[in-house]
This record gives sequence, C-alpha cells and structure tokens, in this order.
Amino acid sequence: MFTFSLNTKTKEGRELVTSFSMSVNQHDRIALIGEEGNGKSVFLKTLIHHPDVMDLDIQRSISQPNLVFGYVSQDVSLGDLDLSVLEFALDNMWDRYAVFLKLFHKLLPNLTEDDFDRTLATLSGGERVKLQLVKLMLEDVDVYVLDEPTNNLDVETLQWLETWMLDQDAPILFVSHDVTLITHTANRIIHFELLNKKTKQQITLFEGSYSDYWDIRQRKIAHHNQIVASQEREHKKQIDTWQQQYQKVGHQLQNVNRADPGLQKKMKNLKAQKARYDKQPQIEQRTVESPSTFVLDTVAPISQRHLVDVDVSHPMIATPIHFSMTSTSKIACTGSNGIGKSTFINLWTEALAPTSIAYQVVYQDIWKNLDLSLSPLDHCAPSGTRDALESTRNALSHLRFSREEMTLPLHKLSGGQRTKVALLHAMNQSPQLLILDEPTRNLSPDTQKEVTEMLEAFPGAIFCITHDRGLMVAIFDTCFTLTTEGFAATSANF
Repeated sequence: MFTFSLNTKTKEGRELVTSFSMSVNQHDRIALIGEEGNGKSVFLKTLIHHPDVMDLDIQRSISQPNLVFGYVSQDVSLGDLDLSVLEFALDNMWDRYAVFLKLFHKLLPNLTEDDFDRTLATLSGGERVKLQLVKLMLEDVDVYVLDEPTNNLDVETLQWLETWMLDQDAPILFVSHDVTLITHTANRIIHFELLNKKTKQQITLFEGSYSDYWDIRQRKIAHHNQIVASQEREHKKQIDTWQQQYQKVGHQLQNVNRADPGLQKKMKNLKAQKARYDKQPQIEQRTVESPSTFVLDTVAPISQRHLVDVDVSHPMIATPIHFSMTSTSKIACTGSNGIGKSTFINLWTEALAPTSIAYQVVYQDIWKNLDLSLSPLDHCAPSGTRDALESTRNALSHLRFSREEMTLPLHKLSGGQRTKVALLHAMNQSPQLLILDEPTRNLSPDTQKEVTEMLEAFPGAIFCITHDRGLMVAIFDTCFTLTTEGFAATSANF
C-alpha cells in the first residue's frame, strides 16, 4: 500500500528514532512494543507529521504523501478539554449524527444524550479515549494510528476494540501495553529497545505474531549471551596470562638487570598489549525472560483462614457491596469506566483503617505511594541495615534495576520502575492484604511480566482493580465485575 522511512533527532543531534523504513500493506495490524520512553510515540508522531514533533530534526519520506491518517492520542490535547462531547466528536461531520449516536451508546453506555453538552475535561480518562475512538469511526481515513488506546479502557471495550481492529481493511499501527490485545490482533511487530546502557536505539521489525516474536527473541538472546560469556572467559584468560607475564618482567627489571634493553622492550610490548585488550569492544549482555525468580524475603508462607468481611455502602456506589476474603484470596475486580471502582477502594480502606488487619494500598496515581526524592533503596529499605539493604538489592536486581538505578532519585526513573518500587515497598511491610488499583496500567509488556511475577510471589490476600486480562488469568482465582447492581462473578477466560 505504501512505504515510508523515518529518522528523528533533537536539534542537538540526539537520536530519538533511528533510521528506519518499511512497507505497509492493507489489513496490516502492526504493534509497536518496547519499554517506556524508548521512542514509540515519537515514531508515530513523526509518521503522521504531528505538530508535537515540528521542533525536532525530522527526515521523513512516504511513498503516498496524500494519505489520510486517523490518529488517536494517549489523551486529548489541552485545547480540546473545553469542547463539548458533540463539538469534539462531530467536528463538522453533522451529517453522520445517526452513526455517531449508535457508536456513542455502544462505547459509552454509562453516558446519555444529556451528557452531550459536558466538556471533555469532566470526563474520565477512559471516557475520553472512547470518545476519540467514536470520532475516529466517523472519519474517512487510509491508515489508523493508535497511541496507547487501551490504557484506560475497560474489558468490554477492549474486546470490542479487538473485534473492530480485526475487521478493518485499512492498516493499523498501534502502541499498546495490553499483551492480550497485541497477541489477538497483531500480524507484525516493531520492537523499540535502548542498548549500550540505554545510549543506542535499536528498532526490530518482525513479520509474524507477538507470541512467535517473543519465542524467537528469547532464543536469540540466549544464544547471544552464550557468545558474550565465551568472549568474557577468553578475555579473562588473556588478562590472567598478561598479568603473569607483567609481574615476571617487572620482577626481573627490579632484581636482575634494570638496564637490560631486552627486558625494557618486553615491558613496553606488554603495556601496548594491555592497551589493545582494554580497547576491545565489550558486547552487552541481554536480558532473557526466565521462569519466576523473584523471591520476597519479608513475607513467610501463610495458611488459609478467614480474613475480612467486606461491607461497603455509600450514595456514590449504586448498590451496597458485600463479600468475604480469606488470608490467601486473590480477587480481581473489573467494570466499565466511571462505575465507581476506585471510589469503592477509597471507601473500603477508610473502613479498614481502624481494624487490626495489616493492609497496603498501591494507588493508580503512583505518586501517592512514593517520595520521588528518595532512591529505590532508601524507599524499600529505610532502616538501612545490612540485611535490609542486601535483601532489597537482591529483589531490585531480579526486577532488572541496575546498581546505579537503585540509588537514583525516583523522579529520574520510568513509570514502570516506580510501580515496581511502590509494589516492593508495600510487600516489605508484611501486609496480610494488598489492595491494588490497576497496577499494570501504562506498563510495557516486559514490566507487566515482572509485576505479575511479584504478585505470584506474594502469599497473602490480594484485591486488585484491573483491566489487564493477562494478569487476571495469571494471578486471580476469583473475578468480579462491578455493575450498577453490585458485584457479579465473571470469567477470567479471555
């Protein structure tokens, strides 16, 4: 259908998107994956020539310059927040009002026509994403470009979005952290990585499904690491041999004949040899996913017993909520956007506060859990004792923190790293109950796996609001959907 090539740099010359080109075909569903901050959004904005990248140094070539891109951003622009629902969605497309009405009721069932005059600023994040999707459906576009449309969506809308994507003839390029959606829809993968201590970007294009890509990638990384280990052994052998020769010649110069020109030449050659060894390029080890290795030293195994009866009633929640939890219950809670899930957590934790139950809450707004001026080590091992520091270093190492990152202020780390620190800190308090509000929201697939591993290692009770279908299947034995009628049991088979 079309080909394109991109390269994006800052005005100072720092590369944000390394030189990349590809062809895009009808029916393509191309998933852009990678850690937070690796360049995915800049890539999409460069492709569509978005105003946000106009102050960058862009090289962009596209075989069909008149293509119409349909773009869904992570959130609406600040300038659109004052628009009403109708003004934003229809935008001079009033002849499509009937289609709009059908889509509106399908994707936003909790809103009515009485909400048409509400401004976007009064909608939730999920409602704004849905409204962007409604607007997109009304437009005539050649290529769909979706930047993290799944972050704020409930499970029902995620399933609808999957079906819609699979039904489209026009190609779709999309960034998503929803592994289930990527697995179900993508037929091509673009993987963004930062290598060489995060100084060099690498973009990999794979023709095939996400599952196939991940399997092949793991095998390649394992082979790469075998080569690196072999080179490291050879390098160590060279250095050991050199060290022996250097010490021998040094001893001879000091104790035999300092003026011997042969010994002096030999020492000069040894120093030159060492300089060559030091200049040999060091290939970086790569991380390969492995079976769970995360061990939580601070929490001991526990036996199952009754823990708490939950009883929450409030005018902000349509129906009183009642359920019980044992000491090992793993309960997931889902529900449509705006139904009151976070409100329920706030009311429940207020009721828990005066009880003897030891609980920890990890909020959706992660800054509520963290002092961003502290380092991960300071936050998770505040006592500073040798045992606490060693245990925390081991845990952070399993979570792929480098030694340097363990000591950096949290405000300098990624959102995914902060989430892992907040969760580790909560677990270190030895709670009986963890209450989590969308812990994998906005996290890359790699980071999601690490958070899942952490929760698998926790032996106590967990109550978790989530729309992450992979997490529900992996961790939870009970799933509830919060509706206007209260809690309803639901299946986690997605």
